Amino acid sequence: LTLYNIIRMSLDLEDIRSAARHCGLQEIYFKKASAVISFAPPTNSNKFRRINVYYTTGTVGTCIDHPSQGATQLFRRGVGIDLLKQLMLEPRTHTGDGYHRNISRQDTENEHGPNPSDEETELLTERDRLRVEAATVSAKLNEVDAALVDYARRREEKEREEMQRIRRGELRREAYINEITELVREK
Repeated sequence: LTLYNIIRMSLDLEDIRSAARHCGLQEIYFKKASAVISFAPPTNSNKFRRINVYYTTGTVGTCIDHPSQGATQLFRRGVGIDLLKQLMLEPRTHTGDGYHRNISRQDTENEHGPNPSDEETELLTERDRLRVEAATVSAKLNEVDAALVDYARRREEKEREEMQRIRRGELRREAYINEITELVREK
């Protein structure tokens, strides 16, 4: 990341707080050392438990109760103030990017969901998960490549056999023509 990109992605704390007030959310957590501020609805909401905003990077984590996955946290990077307002109003908004993690039972004991952890830890965890996924994809690609090489070999072998069959047919035809030509000359 360049300094320009970091500055471009950062969000102003007062803009964040103003957006939260406008959306009817209460500030429930602030930690300058982790550069995170969190908000929650004033009462239990079926939309979400809390929203964590890592204001120096523009990463936003929404803690929701997913109908089939249970308590989860969805992270989106490089969020601007307009998208942040949208996420504060509707945290399940699909943005086409982001990543999620399931929240442990211990984390759900807090009525607002988990306390936000250091974003670096979250990113390291996501990197490890992606590395495992990349290794799996790489192994599958190797299997597909090996199968493609095998298909190419078999195709070339069939083409070679077909060329040999055609050549044998041509040789038989030539021999037959020569034989007829000899018979005609003898008569």
